[in-house]
Amino acid sequence: MKHYIFLGVFSLLAMGLSKTVLSASADGNASAVIVEQGGIESEVDMDFGVIVKPSGQAAKVKISTSGLITCGDANSGWVCTGSPSAGKFKVYASNGTYSVSYADGVLSDGKGNTMSLRVEGVSSITLANGEASLLVGGELDVGSGNGNTQASGTYSTSNAGGTPYTVTVNF
Repeated sequence: MKHYIFLGVFSLLAMGLSKTVLSASADGNASAVIVEQGGIESEVDMDFGVIVKPSGQAAKVKISTSGLITCGDANSGWVCTGSPSAGKFKVYASNGTYSVSYADGVLSDGKGNTMSLRVEGVSSITLANGEASLLVGGELDVGSGNGNTQASGTYSTSNAGGTPYTVTVNF
């Protein structure tokens, strides 16, 4: 009997001493975006959507900085559809007010057909907390070539023969 008591006490002691401690760990990720003070980056491309142009007519198609489109003369059959949007840029610098200037661009279909783009926007921007958004609108001369024609196609400043527009913030 002594033997059984000894084994019982030994078993209880062994269970208490061999108690397993559980632990768990996990890795976390961190990120940061570093920009030079006095920087500007494009966030949204300017998009005039789809322009339906009556044959033999020329007109100006305008997109405001708020993204509203004015499409030629609606009474003459001009229609603008799709999802037009103003250009959007993010500006980074010390808090303050800075002047803004623009250089116009050219849209091309990549086949030698082009349209001029006049860029419009604010003349100054005020930054708070080191950043601000800058919205840019523009105006296209559609069908202003010989005979007021404009070849059908997808026109872009990034196609061959196109020229991107430029936004300059003077820090």
